[in-house]
Amino acid sequence: MIPKYFPYEKPRPQQHEIWMFLDELDNSNILIEAPTGVGKTAAVLSYLLEKYSRIAWFCFTKKEREVVVRELQKIQEKYPIDFIEIRSIYDACHYVKSQLLKLSKQGVCYPFPRQYCMHSKFKGCPLSPKCPFEKQFISDARVKVLTYAWLCYPSRIEPLIQKSDVVVFDECHHIILPQTFTIPMEYISRALREAELFSVKAKFITALSKREKVIEVNEDEICYLIQRGEEILYKQGISYLFEVTDIVRASSTEKLFRTKEGYQGLIILYDTLKKIAKSKKTVFISATVPKPYSRLLRNVLGNLSEYRVKQHYYDFYVIIHVAKKLPKRKWTRNIIEYIESVLNTISRFFPRIIIVFPSSDLLSKYTRIAELPLNSEVIIAGSREAEGITIKAQCVAVLGVPYDRVTKTTIETMRILKQYTKKPKLTAYTAKAVVKAVQACGRVLRNNAVVVLIDSRWLKLKKLMPYWFKSNIKDVTKSIDFLEQKIAYYSLLT
Repeated sequence: MIPKYFPYEKPRPQQHEIWMFLDELDNSNILIEAPTGVGKTAAVLSYLLEKYSRIAWFCFTKKEREVVVRELQKIQEKYPIDFIEIRSIYDACHYVKSQLLKLSKQGVCYPFPRQYCMHSKFKGCPLSPKCPFEKQFISDARVKVLTYAWLCYPSRIEPLIQKSDVVVFDECHHIILPQTFTIPMEYISRALREAELFSVKAKFITALSKREKVIEVNEDEICYLIQRGEEILYKQGISYLFEVTDIVRASSTEKLFRTKEGYQGLIILYDTLKKIAKSKKTVFISATVPKPYSRLLRNVLGNLSEYRVKQHYYDFYVIIHVAKKLPKRKWTRNIIEYIESVLNTISRFFPRIIIVFPSSDLLSKYTRIAELPLNSEVIIAGSREAEGITIKAQCVAVLGVPYDRVTKTTIETMRILKQYTKKPKLTAYTAKAVVKAVQACGRVLRNNAVVVLIDSRWLKLKKLMPYWFKSNIKDVTKSIDFLEQKIAYYSLLT
């Protein structure tokens, strides 16, 4: 049965599968893994609109939020569905935006729109009590679309969640593992000056300014410093003390770790997710959810059924080139020259190719020694450009395996995951690299395409790939000549 809200003439087989999976939503929280480009958003939206009155839909980025909005607009062409995007203060409030733009033209940089809003309300905001930002959260719209950033403020989104019948977590691989945040040293220095100026006892800020390696977060002290920071904000219109400590509170992190840029911590959302999943029907969607991820999520929530679409709508062809195991960090001249020869071989057969680098550091090393093909575009695995957007190209080449750099935050992530899984390293380090690579490949898998994985380690990592991806592995090549033959053949099919 096709939902009446489905906005397209003919559904794909994968969308029919998704509707069958969603029939189980009354019995359990649901995780759906389905390929990129098969119409997951349209399928889930149309089904839920037919079955439920109100939906809260979480996305990772603004770009991904726009994808949901486009599908809702398509549905609106046939049916009067009302929806709202929950925007930031800067985007939602024309008064704050116009005032900050005025300051910018005067050469004044005011970095915190939320603080400007708080100070305006304290002084008497001209838009009060009809605040456009606040109105979003009490809207009666059937669908509310917002980003994951709001999960850090559960009290803010609680009314919105309470009104919803079902909550969707799109691109859910981003919330299964803790995410990182960084506090810049400039913020810390300014927060310390404020504390000294206003005679605030701030051991936490002092420890940050002294560049201690690891700092334990004391919840009571953070609450005290937020309160004092808010007082400073109302006195002088801005407070770095408030900003630094509020970031820490919102993250629920237990420790901060020193980095070159400042301090890094973890955003831990498990309690919030657990609370939502207990009170509401929840749907988790992603193109890539390895078994270690789904086991972790099930252990966090306590109740989760998983379903996987096993075939892509488009034909694509995966080649694993195993001539070398690329170093994780140290690319020598010989390695770079080898990569250059492989990329030149691939690029000759396509109008446009995408090259996925493991990190921006390795991209810089590469471009200092070698040249990229003229018909190539580069993305960094795990970056915002590597997800949620479509790139028109016929081939994607993944260089190496995009493992994260092992830092104290990585080790802390594994420590936290020990509460939920027996294999924290596999989950937080190995599986994460596979997710980053497959997500990057997904940018071109909106049409027939060729994928080349350039690293011998991919043979062992196949078990962590989604079935819809690994079932399309066609060849394993070792020599450049054999790779060239296979590329030439598959290029004719795209």
